[in-house]
Amino acid sequence: MMTRKVSVVALLAAAVLGLSACDDANADQDGPLSFGAPDGDIENTSCGLTGQRNGVADVASNISDDPLWITAVEAVEAKHWDTVRPSVSLIDSGDSSLIGWNNADLDSVDVRRAVDNLVALDDPFEVQPGQSVQVELEGVVAASADNAEVSQLRIRYTTDLNPAKSSAVLGNIRYTLKADTCD
Repeated sequence: MMTRKVSVVALLAAAVLGLSACDDANADQDGPLSFGAPDGDIENTSCGLTGQRNGVADVASNISDDPLWITAVEAVEAKHWDTVRPSVSLIDSGDSSLIGWNNADLDSVDVRRAVDNLVALDDPFEVQPGQSVQVELEGVVAASADNAEVSQLRIRYTTDLNPAKSSAVLGNIRYTLKADTCD
């Protein structure tokens, strides 16, 4: 199980991160949506996942004085990973958040609650100033693959619901999903 607690300190540290307002966003961020782990690049490895329901996830925060709308969550450089659906939910300070999960993790009350709170990102999702959201891609490791990976998550968002003015930001967690057990 991979969970972490969102605290005021973590959110303030995350606010140091920013975003890029172009399609080829990078980890050097400056803008209204802070996204990614505040403590630098993270490798997240899950094992024993072939054919299981699982997810890759992270937290983003609106650090501006105005609302914004998340319009997409995407896998960047995915190999042997099939996205089932992007999801999002609001989280409060102190709530558990996820960086990854699988079927076995759903036995944990905290993981189950975080996953159950996620809603499919079918329409733009509004994030008010100061709010944090859990973003997630639910997916599966391709049945024929030994391993899968997602190099990063990308969030697309807009500040005025005009898709022509959308921006993107990249997270800094690299996800490796192994079909067999970890050694």
